Amino acid sequence: MMKKAGRTTSKHAKKASLVASPTFLTSAFYDDKIVAIDPGQTGALVSIDADTGDLIDCIDMPIVQFSNSKSKIVDGFVVSKWLEENRPKLICIEMVGARPAKRYRAADGEMVAGQGIASTFQFGMSYGSVVALSLAFGCQVELVTPSKWKTWMNVLGDKELARQWCLKRHPNHEHLYRFKKYDGRSDATVLAEYSRTYVSKNSR
Repeated sequence: MMKKAGRTTSKHAKKASLVASPTFLTSAFYDDKIVAIDPGQTGALVSIDADTGDLIDCIDMPIVQFSNSKSKIVDGFVVSKWLEENRPKLICIEMVGARPAKRYRAADGEMVAGQGIASTFQFGMSYGSVVALSLAFGCQVELVTPSKWKTWMNVLGDKELARQWCLKRHPNHEHLYRFKKYDGRSDATVLAEYSRTYVSKNSR
């Protein structure tokens, strides 16, 4: 059953707990699913069927906030439990780096707002958490640059292209991609399809 996408926010958490899944030594544990992750705080996690590409699950990136700080980081507990529920055989994460302070044109052709030092540090914490939790899960993990998967999927240069691709490919889940602000869901969904059609087949 498709879960309703939504951000999980714990504003009064006093501490964050890192919950990492054990490494499983048998492939029988993993389901025939592929997970793709847009690792930003406005990103998302998407699970699709490795054979058909059908959408199985989609959630916005869960965020936790400490009660004594304005800082927000990825909720590792929620991400870990979500991975356990989906049990993917492959996880693909968008590989992104720090942004310059001023607005600039990214490698994929999109104009992107710059980041300050505090924002860059906060993003690095979130990105590192996502990568670490994925590796701890024990399945195959791949990092893919935006320019690579967007070029392959023909959605380079405009985030709207990814959203329109999702609306055509998954019409039964139109509500997940209805608004432009859900670009994290769109990017993760298209990345998942790239992972299924390119990464998975070329890593066998």
